[in-house]
Amino acid sequence: MPIFLLRRGATVALVAAVTAAVVSTIVVTVASASATASLESAEDGPLPTSITRSEDGRSTTILVHGLGDPEAERIREGRGMRHSALQPTGRFVRHGQPVTVDVPVGSPAMHVVIGLDGRYAAFNDGADRGMESTPLSPGPNTVTADRDGMVFLTSTATSGSADVEVTGGQPVPVFIAGQTSNEDFLRDLERFPDAPMVTIIGERVFGDFQARTASAMTASDLASRVHDWDRVIEVTNDHHGLLDEGVGSARKAPHHIYVASPDSGAGYASASHDRIVFQVDTGAAAELFTMRAGDLWGFWHEVGHTYQPPAYNWKGMVEVVNNVSALDVQATVFGANRLDGQQSAITRFFAQPVETRSFAAEEDVWVRLLMFDQLRRAFGQEFYPSLDQELRVRLRTGEVVLRDDAAKQQHFVSIAAQIADRDLRPFFRQWGFPLDADTAASMARLPALTTPIWHNTRSADTVRERDLPTYGAPTGTAEPVTERATVGQRQLGTAPRAADLGNTDGTGATRVVGHALEADEPGVGHALVVLRNDRGIRETVSTPVDVGAGNAFRFRGLSDRTIGWLALDPLAGALRFVQITGSQAHTGFTGEEYVGFTLRDADEAQVLGEWTIRGDESGAVVAASFAQRYEDGQVLEIRHAEPRSRLTAYRDGDELPGRSDRVQRFRIVDDRIEPIVDAAVRVLPVDAVELARGADTAVPLGIVAGRELTELRADLVVVAPDGTVFTEAQSTLTGEYRNPGEGWRPASSMTLRNGKRSPDGRTISFRLDTASSFRLTQGAAARWSPQVHTPEDAVAGEFGMRWELNGTAGGGSVRLGV
Repeated sequence: MPIFLLRRGATVALVAAVTAAVVSTIVVTVASASATASLESAEDGPLPTSITRSEDGRSTTILVHGLGDPEAERIREGRGMRHSALQPTGRFVRHGQPVTVDVPVGSPAMHVVIGLDGRYAAFNDGADRGMESTPLSPGPNTVTADRDGMVFLTSTATSGSADVEVTGGQPVPVFIAGQTSNEDFLRDLERFPDAPMVTIIGERVFGDFQARTASAMTASDLASRVHDWDRVIEVTNDHHGLLDEGVGSARKAPHHIYVASPDSGAGYASASHDRIVFQVDTGAAAELFTMRAGDLWGFWHEVGHTYQPPAYNWKGMVEVVNNVSALDVQATVFGANRLDGQQSAITRFFAQPVETRSFAAEEDVWVRLLMFDQLRRAFGQEFYPSLDQELRVRLRTGEVVLRDDAAKQQHFVSIAAQIADRDLRPFFRQWGFPLDADTAASMARLPALTTPIWHNTRSADTVRERDLPTYGAPTGTAEPVTERATVGQRQLGTAPRAADLGNTDGTGATRVVGHALEADEPGVGHALVVLRNDRGIRETVSTPVDVGAGNAFRFRGLSDRTIGWLALDPLAGALRFVQITGSQAHTGFTGEEYVGFTLRDADEAQVLGEWTIRGDESGAVVAASFAQRYEDGQVLEIRHAEPRSRLTAYRDGDELPGRSDRVQRFRIVDDRIEPIVDAAVRVLPVDAVELARGADTAVPLGIVAGRELTELRADLVVVAPDGTVFTEAQSTLTGEYRNPGEGWRPASSMTLRNGKRSPDGRTISFRLDTASSFRLTQGAAARWSPQVHTPEDAVAGEFGMRWELNGTAGGGSVRLGV
């Protein structure tokens, strides 16, 4: 029985023959998890791969691991693309074949996945059918394959492993690095001459290639080539500060990079979530095996795409930032630098006067790439690992929110200067990279550069400005906490603690320097303990914490996706907005306010803050800049275009009864939200108006509709500010209205009539009888602006205009004023 077993540093030969067989049923049996080791007890580094074929080839047993959620790991690692959750079985299945899976109780949760990425003329009628994932539950599971494809198993459990037997389908030749020799693989190809695919597995990468590519594989030293692939990924991990032995943000998850090889695809090769694609028709698939190892820029480039940090991947950087790690691979593994062949373009850029240089306007991606590589050249191999790790910590603790490209740019250059411990203003000036005032001021406090690092244009002539300390990330274990948290809370009342402090390289001291809290939604959050070692590298270790809704508002949008939460953080006395999705709120409300909220003082006379999210915006427009303290007694106005089903309010963790009002008001009382039942109308807060001596000035007064109004009949009496009088000839006064989130518009349907001015000019009265076309939606405002005359001898001061509105609105009485 052949056994494919891949462990770090181990070599096991493939022995015994396998007979090819094709059957119509796939039977998957999952061994009890108690019989196998868990991830928590595994050694550092890639998890072991074990694939065992039966003597007759009808079944294969695969060691399946709980790898964790690839999307969550992507975010934690600060990468741009997910790595693959797929775990290969070395078997192929045809459309229409039933798949029967028998899962013993106690196994980690897993799925069986069938399919191919991309278009293959020989499969699925040439269509790209993708992959179909089916959950496996304890007991027998029967699924009929609805497409041709490879068979995979996946488990997003965070721990555990199990031996899974896959019976049926068609075995394909399999090469596993560290176990299969080139000769073994040749024999496998001979055993399965009709196999449509070939599976190649390394420690950190695996791929499924069409059988017609096998001749390219056998023309090279396959063991050496797969080792080269793994080495590229190891160096890329090192470049980004991701460590097998890491424990927090620096920990490298065990997911593989998956290589798909369809007939055709985008460009020469491409990268996307869950895969990189090296298609056949461009020669990319074959050249992965036949091209000289030092020339495989395409592979380094596509791997780099999966890692490129969104934190500094602003517009125009997609084909630049991914190559920063590719250059590192080329320099570290092969002692070369591709930019040495771009000297004419580099010379052209630096020949421009400094004042006219523009990094943003430079079209040559290789020239722009040099700016990033010069930082590595000037500060050594430890620069980017240290920078990326600090970025991960800042993002996870909420210290920074990178709302847009401008924020990304300024934060990148600021953190680069901090990591380098140098004032980089001259460097970025030479590159035509503008700094805002805050960024420049922060750099000015750092030591000055001692060398013109922008002169490092040829790798052979590099001058080092400073060697950073050897990169190593702090390690430790966060101790359990019992304190509960609420959505939006940033810290616990009692700081969590950490034990077993150390460093990944076993040297130096580490200490606790702070803590933070991940409490984005009700359920399980994480208390984060922030560690810092004596080299200045920070890390976070976490422990679970129960999170309740607290006093908060949940805003949903299109497809009921949660846009975000507005929550009271009572420990900080602050309102928090927690963005949940990056999608647009609701495309059906493009250009219109979809969600909004306003904080007012206790008597609602002063607006303390107002925020809005249009339908074509995400919660990022609020989350990036939102920081608002609150006090008891203040009033929150909450607005939602679809409140009945997509706005939920919580008080002390309990959901409040839903309301259909598009505008809802709540008073903050003892760190709790209390609904306010609105009257038909309330006073509109207005800004102060400056009165000029000897001039006539329009002074506004107004109301806000507490609910939709179609009729308003009332008498209005207005008293002029002290020392002023109303002008004559104001028998009528045209009104204006403003819907939430819009500007003011005239409205003849609410004209004030029968204006009567008192003999002394101090008082004026009107009658309001709205026309049949009158309509004020809930939250809309109406105002009128009588003309006030200020005498030449008026005394300076602040004086209010008093008024009272008395009548009926919406079938009820109205009496209000100031």
